[in-house]
Amino acid sequence: MDPDGSTKIVLDQLPKGSFFENLDLVQRDGFWYRPRHLEAAIACYSWFDARDDDVILASSMKTGSNWLKALCFSIMQRHCGGDVGAKNEDLLARHHPSFHVRTLEVRVYTENPPPDLSGMQSPRLFHTHLPYSALPESIKKSKCKMVYITRNPKDTFVSMWHFFNTRRTPEQGSYPLEDAFESFCNGVFHFGPFFDHVLQYWNQSLKMPHKILFLKYEDLRRNPKDQVKRLASFLGKPFADEEEVEELIRNCSLERLKNLEVNKKGVDPWIDMPYSAYFRKGVVGDWENVLTPEMSQRLDQITSMKLEGSGLDLVQDATTCKKLKGSGLDLEHDATTCVKLERSGLDLVHDAVTIMNLEGSGSDLVHNEITCMKLEGRGPA
Repeated sequence: MDPDGSTKIVLDQLPKGSFFENLDLVQRDGFWYRPRHLEAAIACYSWFDARDDDVILASSMKTGSNWLKALCFSIMQRHCGGDVGAKNEDLLARHHPSFHVRTLEVRVYTENPPPDLSGMQSPRLFHTHLPYSALPESIKKSKCKMVYITRNPKDTFVSMWHFFNTRRTPEQGSYPLEDAFESFCNGVFHFGPFFDHVLQYWNQSLKMPHKILFLKYEDLRRNPKDQVKRLASFLGKPFADEEEVEELIRNCSLERLKNLEVNKKGVDPWIDMPYSAYFRKGVVGDWENVLTPEMSQRLDQITSMKLEGSGLDLVQDATTCKKLKGSGLDLEHDATTCVKLERSGLDLVHDAVTIMNLEGSGSDLVHNEITCMKLEGRGPA
C-alpha cells in the first residue's frame, strides 16, 4: 500500500489519542482515526475511482449503517433479477450486510496492495465512515450518489459504548461509562467528532440534494415505508407496488437481521468481532436506560451549541419518534408538506409539549391551512 513508508512518517507526526484505553487514535484534519484506518483512507483517496452510477453510503459510527446497507443492497438487487422474497432473503441470510456492502477504509483499502475494483459490475455499492472532507475527489466530482444516515447523539453514544465493550474480556469488565462519555463529548473516538462529521454531510446535502440524501435513523424507525420509498426513488429504483415495499422492509428489518443465524454466530473477519455485536436493541431512546440526567443535559447543551443555525435537529426528532410510537399520529403524512419542510429546514414538531397534547387525539396540525400557507410563504407571518 505504501512501499516507500511515507504514510508511516505522516502517522508518526500526527497528534495521538486513545479510546477505550487501548484503542490508539491519530488525528488528521480535525478527525480521529485508528492508524490502520487512516492508512486505508489515504490509499482510498489515491486509488478509488468513482463511477457515475456508484452508490456510496456514509455514516458516523453506530448510527444505523448496517440496516442502511441491507436496505440499499436489497433495493438495488431488485433490478438484478430474482424477486425480493426469495433471492434477497437468501443473500442476507447467507452473509452479514457488511459482506455485501464493503466499507472502503475498513474492508477494501486495508488490503496490500490495494485491490483493483475496475472489474466490479455496475452499479457498485460501497460504504464509508470517512468525513466528507476526507472522501476521494472522484466521489465528489462524479455523478455518483451518496446516502448518509445519522442518529440522535445520545443513542449513538450508548450504542457505541455497548459495541466496544464486546471487545473487552470478562476480567476487564465494561469500560467506565463516564470515561467513554467524556471522550465522546470531546470528539475523541473513531471518525469523530460526531457533530463535525454530521454537519459536513448535512451542509453538502443542502447544497446538492440531487447527489446526497440525508436520512435520520429515527425517521426510518418511525415511518419505514415512506422513508424506504424515498430512498428507492433517490436511487432511481422506485417500487411498483406497496406489497413489494412491505416485503423488502420485513426482509431487512433489524429484528430479522438480528435473528439470522449468520448474525448470531458469525464473526467479522476484518476486526475479529462477533456479528451479534452489530445488532443490539436498535430502539429509539434507549439512552434513558444508561445515561445519568447530568449526562443527558450536558449532551443536549453540546448538541444545541454545535447544531445552532444549521437547520438540523437531532434531539426533538428522537423525542417525537418516541412519543408518536403507537399513537397512530403521523405528522409527516402529507407528501407535499414533507417536501416543503425538508427544503425549508422548518420543524413543526419541535415543542415536546405539543406532541404530548396531541398524542392519541387524532389531531394533525400539519394539515392546518394556516400552517400550509406559512410554509408556502403566502400566509400571515
